[in-house]
Amino acid sequence: ALFLFVIARRQSFLESGGGIPFVDAKVYARAIRTWKAGGDPYAIPPDSLPFVYPPIFLEAAALLGSIFPGHGGWYTYLALESIGLLAIPWLVTSGYVRSRWLTSFLAMMIFTFQPGFVEEGVLLTGNVANLFYPLALAAGIFGIRRNRWLLFYLVVAAAAALKPIFLALLILPLLAGERQIARSVICIGSVCGGYLLQRCLMPQCYARFQQNVFNEIVVRGDAGFNIFNYLHRQGRKIGRAHV
Repeated sequence: ALFLFVIARRQSFLESGGGIPFVDAKVYARAIRTWKAGGDPYAIPPDSLPFVYPPIFLEAAALLGSIFPGHGGWYTYLALESIGLLAIPWLVTSGYVRSRWLTSFLAMMIFTFQPGFVEEGVLLTGNVANLFYPLALAAGIFGIRRNRWLLFYLVVAAAAALKPIFLALLILPLLAGERQIARSVICIGSVCGGYLLQRCLMPQCYARFQQNVFNEIVVRGDAGFNIFNYLHRQGRKIGRAHV
Protein backbone atom coordinates (compact mmCIF):
# COMPACT_ATOMS: atom_id res chain seq x y z
CA ALA A 1 0.00 0.00 0.00
CA LEU A 2 2.84 2.40 0.81
CA PHE A 3 4.53 1.53 -2.46
CA LEU A 4 1.37 2.31 -4.43
CA PHE A 5 0.91 5.53 -2.45
CA VAL A 6 4.42 6.67 -3.39
CA ILE A 7 3.69 5.75 -7.01
CA ALA A 8 0.59 7.96 -6.99
CA ARG A 9 2.49 10.85 -5.40
CA ARG A 10 5.35 10.57 -7.88
CA GLN A 11 2.95 10.51 -10.81
CA SER A 12 1.21 13.65 -9.51
CA PHE A 13 4.61 15.30 -9.09
CA LEU A 14 5.59 14.37 -12.65
CA GLU A 15 2.37 15.72 -14.11
CA SER A 16 2.52 18.98 -12.15
CA GLY A 17 6.14 19.51 -13.16
CA GLY A 18 5.58 18.89 -16.84
CA GLY A 19 7.02 15.37 -16.73
CA ILE A 20 5.62 12.36 -18.53
CA PRO A 21 4.47 9.32 -16.52
CA PHE A 22 5.15 6.03 -18.33
CA VAL A 23 7.39 7.91 -20.73
CA ASP A 24 8.96 4.76 -22.23
CA ALA A 25 5.61 3.04 -22.66
CA LYS A 26 4.35 6.09 -24.55
CA VAL A 27 7.35 5.87 -26.89
CA TYR A 28 6.40 2.24 -27.55
CA ALA A 29 2.79 3.22 -28.20
CA ARG A 30 3.81 5.95 -30.64
CA ALA A 31 6.13 3.62 -32.56
CA ILE A 32 3.54 0.83 -32.73
CA ARG A 33 0.81 3.18 -33.98
CA THR A 34 3.13 4.61 -36.62
CA TRP A 35 4.26 1.19 -37.77
CA LYS A 36 0.70 -0.13 -38.06
CA ALA A 37 -0.20 2.94 -40.12
CA GLY A 38 2.64 2.23 -42.54
CA GLY A 39 4.93 5.00 -41.30
CA ASP A 40 8.47 5.02 -39.94
CA PRO A 41 8.41 3.93 -36.27
CA TYR A 42 11.99 5.17 -35.83
CA ALA A 43 11.18 8.76 -36.78
CA ILE A 44 11.66 11.07 -33.80
CA PRO A 45 9.03 13.77 -33.25
CA PRO A 46 10.17 17.07 -31.67
CA ASP A 47 10.72 16.94 -27.89
CA SER A 48 10.31 13.16 -27.79
CA LEU A 49 12.51 10.19 -27.00
CA PRO A 50 13.64 7.92 -29.87
CA PHE A 51 12.43 4.36 -30.35
CA VAL A 52 15.56 2.20 -29.93
CA TYR A 53 14.23 -1.35 -30.17
CA PRO A 54 14.66 -3.81 -33.05
CA PRO A 55 11.86 -4.58 -35.52
CA ILE A 56 10.94 -7.79 -33.69
CA PHE A 57 9.63 -5.60 -30.85
CA LEU A 58 7.00 -4.23 -33.22
CA GLU A 59 6.04 -7.72 -34.38
CA ALA A 60 5.63 -8.92 -30.78
CA ALA A 61 3.56 -5.85 -29.90
CA ALA A 62 1.30 -6.45 -32.88
CA LEU A 63 0.77 -10.03 -31.72
CA LEU A 64 -0.12 -8.84 -28.22
CA GLY A 65 -2.53 -6.33 -29.72
CA SER A 66 -4.28 -9.06 -31.70
CA ILE A 67 -4.75 -11.12 -28.52
CA PHE A 68 -5.93 -8.15 -26.44
CA PRO A 69 -7.85 -5.76 -28.72
CA GLY A 70 -8.31 -2.08 -27.98
CA HIS A 71 -6.47 -0.88 -24.88
CA GLY A 72 -6.48 -4.37 -23.34
CA GLY A 73 -2.90 -5.04 -24.40
CA TRP A 74 -1.58 -1.91 -22.68
CA TYR A 75 -3.54 -2.55 -19.49
CA THR A 76 -2.22 -6.12 -19.44
CA TYR A 77 1.33 -4.94 -20.08
CA LEU A 78 1.29 -2.31 -17.31
CA ALA A 79 -0.36 -4.73 -14.86
CA LEU A 80 2.26 -7.43 -15.50
CA GLU A 81 5.02 -4.85 -15.18
CA SER A 82 3.68 -3.70 -11.79
CA ILE A 83 3.21 -7.24 -10.47
CA GLY A 84 6.69 -8.23 -11.61
CA LEU A 85 8.37 -5.26 -9.98
CA LEU A 86 6.49 -5.79 -6.71
CA ALA A 87 7.59 -9.45 -6.71
CA ILE A 88 11.30 -8.58 -6.68
CA PRO A 89 11.71 -8.12 -2.87
CA TRP A 90 9.94 -11.43 -2.24
CA LEU A 91 12.05 -13.23 -4.85
CA VAL A 92 15.27 -11.83 -3.39
CA THR A 93 14.46 -12.80 0.20
CA SER A 94 12.96 -16.19 -0.64
CA GLY A 95 15.58 -17.36 -3.10
CA TYR A 96 18.79 -15.37 -3.01
CA VAL A 97 19.26 -13.89 0.46
CA ARG A 98 18.48 -16.17 3.38
CA SER A 99 18.53 -14.13 6.58
CA ARG A 100 16.55 -14.16 9.81
CA TRP A 101 16.33 -10.39 10.02
CA LEU A 102 15.72 -9.63 6.33
CA THR A 103 12.11 -10.69 6.01
CA SER A 104 10.02 -10.13 2.89
CA PHE A 105 8.18 -7.32 4.67
CA LEU A 106 11.38 -5.51 5.60
CA ALA A 107 12.74 -6.03 2.08
CA MET A 108 9.59 -4.45 0.68
CA MET A 109 10.00 -1.47 3.00
CA ILE A 110 13.62 -1.00 1.87
CA PHE A 111 12.50 -1.44 -1.73
CA THR A 112 9.80 1.22 -1.32
CA PHE A 113 11.87 3.85 0.49
CA GLN A 114 15.16 3.71 -1.36
CA PRO A 115 16.88 7.10 -1.76
CA GLY A 116 15.06 9.09 -4.39
CA PHE A 117 12.28 6.48 -4.50
CA VAL A 118 14.19 4.96 -7.38
CA GLU A 119 12.03 1.83 -7.80
CA GLU A 120 8.85 3.86 -8.06
CA GLY A 121 10.58 5.96 -10.70
CA VAL A 122 11.57 2.81 -12.60
CA LEU A 123 8.00 1.54 -12.59
CA LEU A 124 6.69 4.88 -13.81
CA THR A 125 8.90 4.67 -16.91
CA GLY A 126 6.86 1.73 -18.19
CA ASN A 127 10.05 0.20 -19.57
CA VAL A 128 9.86 -3.34 -20.92
CA ALA A 129 12.90 -4.31 -18.82
CA ASN A 130 10.62 -4.29 -15.77
CA LEU A 131 8.97 -7.44 -17.13
CA PHE A 132 12.18 -9.37 -17.64
CA TYR A 133 14.15 -8.70 -14.46
CA PRO A 134 11.73 -10.50 -12.10
CA LEU A 135 11.42 -13.36 -14.60
CA ALA A 136 15.20 -13.66 -14.70
CA LEU A 137 15.34 -13.60 -10.89
CA ALA A 138 12.76 -16.39 -10.61
CA ALA A 139 14.44 -18.50 -13.29
CA GLY A 140 17.83 -17.86 -11.69
CA ILE A 141 16.60 -19.21 -8.34
CA PHE A 142 15.56 -22.44 -10.03
CA GLY A 143 18.90 -22.64 -11.81
CA ILE A 144 20.98 -22.10 -8.68
CA ARG A 145 19.05 -24.69 -6.67
CA ARG A 146 19.03 -27.47 -9.30
CA ASN A 147 21.71 -26.42 -11.81
CA ARG A 148 19.02 -26.42 -14.48
CA TRP A 149 19.29 -23.25 -16.50
CA LEU A 150 17.15 -23.80 -19.59
CA LEU A 151 14.35 -21.54 -18.34
CA PHE A 152 16.88 -18.86 -17.43
CA TYR A 153 18.44 -19.00 -20.89
CA LEU A 154 15.02 -18.68 -22.50
CA VAL A 155 14.22 -15.58 -20.41
CA VAL A 156 17.60 -14.00 -21.16
CA ALA A 157 17.32 -14.78 -24.88
CA ALA A 158 13.82 -13.27 -25.07
CA ALA A 159 14.94 -10.17 -23.16
CA ALA A 160 18.16 -9.76 -25.14
CA ALA A 161 16.21 -10.05 -28.38
CA LEU A 162 14.79 -6.63 -27.40
CA LYS A 163 17.68 -5.25 -25.34
CA PRO A 164 21.11 -6.91 -25.89
CA ILE A 165 22.33 -5.61 -22.53
CA PHE A 166 20.42 -8.49 -20.90
CA LEU A 167 23.15 -10.86 -22.11
CA ALA A 168 25.17 -9.57 -19.15
CA LEU A 169 22.91 -11.70 -16.92
CA LEU A 170 24.65 -14.79 -18.29
CA ILE A 171 27.34 -14.16 -15.70
CA LEU A 172 24.96 -15.84 -13.21
CA PRO A 173 25.03 -19.37 -14.68
CA LEU A 174 28.74 -18.98 -15.46
CA LEU A 175 29.54 -18.25 -11.80
CA ALA A 176 26.76 -20.10 -9.97
CA GLY A 177 26.19 -23.05 -12.32
CA GLU A 178 28.24 -26.02 -13.43
CA ARG A 179 29.37 -26.67 -17.01
CA GLN A 180 27.37 -23.76 -18.43
CA ILE A 181 29.94 -22.20 -20.77
CA ALA A 182 28.73 -23.99 -23.91
CA ARG A 183 25.07 -23.26 -23.13
CA SER A 184 25.84 -19.59 -22.51
CA VAL A 185 27.64 -19.40 -25.86
CA ILE A 186 24.61 -20.99 -27.56
CA CYS A 187 22.33 -18.41 -25.92
CA ILE A 188 24.54 -15.56 -27.15
CA GLY A 189 24.71 -17.09 -30.61
CA SER A 190 20.93 -17.44 -30.85
CA VAL A 191 20.44 -13.78 -29.93
CA CYS A 192 23.07 -12.63 -32.45
CA GLY A 193 21.46 -14.87 -35.08
CA GLY A 194 18.09 -13.25 -34.41
CA TYR A 195 19.53 -9.79 -35.02
CA LEU A 196 21.25 -10.93 -38.23
CA LEU A 197 17.99 -12.45 -39.43
CA GLN A 198 16.14 -9.18 -38.85
CA ARG A 199 18.89 -7.35 -40.71
CA CYS A 200 18.41 -9.64 -43.72
CA LEU A 201 14.61 -9.73 -43.73
CA MET A 202 13.91 -6.09 -42.83
CA PRO A 203 17.02 -4.18 -43.97
CA GLN A 204 15.52 -0.67 -44.11
CA CYS A 205 13.77 -0.91 -40.76
CA TYR A 206 16.86 -2.48 -39.17
CA ALA A 207 19.09 0.30 -40.54
CA ARG A 208 16.82 2.91 -38.95
CA PHE A 209 16.99 0.97 -35.68
CA GLN A 210 20.80 0.97 -35.80
CA GLN A 211 20.85 4.70 -36.51
CA ASN A 212 18.66 5.48 -33.49
CA VAL A 213 20.77 3.29 -31.22
CA PHE A 214 23.98 4.96 -32.43
CA ASN A 215 22.57 8.44 -31.88
CA GLU A 216 21.25 7.58 -28.43
CA ILE A 217 24.36 5.84 -27.08
CA VAL A 218 27.27 7.47 -28.93
CA VAL A 219 25.95 10.95 -29.71
CA ARG A 220 23.72 11.59 -26.67
CA GLY A 221 25.63 9.32 -24.28
CA ASP A 222 22.54 7.61 -22.92
CA ALA A 223 22.71 3.81 -22.58
CA GLY A 224 19.73 3.40 -20.26
CA PHE A 225 19.24 3.11 -16.51
CA ASN A 226 21.92 0.56 -15.56
CA ILE A 227 25.49 0.13 -14.35
CA PHE A 228 26.77 0.08 -17.93
CA ASN A 229 25.29 3.50 -18.59
CA TYR A 230 26.99 4.81 -15.44
CA LEU A 231 30.37 3.45 -16.59
CA HIS A 232 29.71 4.79 -20.09
CA ARG A 233 29.01 8.29 -18.78
CA GLN A 234 32.11 8.22 -16.53
CA GLY A 235 34.22 7.17 -19.49
CA ARG A 236 32.89 10.07 -21.57
CA LYS A 237 33.69 12.51 -18.74
CA ILE A 238 37.24 11.17 -18.45
CA GLY A 239 37.67 11.38 -22.23
CA ARG A 240 36.48 15.00 -22.33
CA ALA A 241 38.78 15.89 -19.41
CA HIS A 242 41.84 14.55 -21.25
CA VAL A 243 40.88 16.38 -24.43
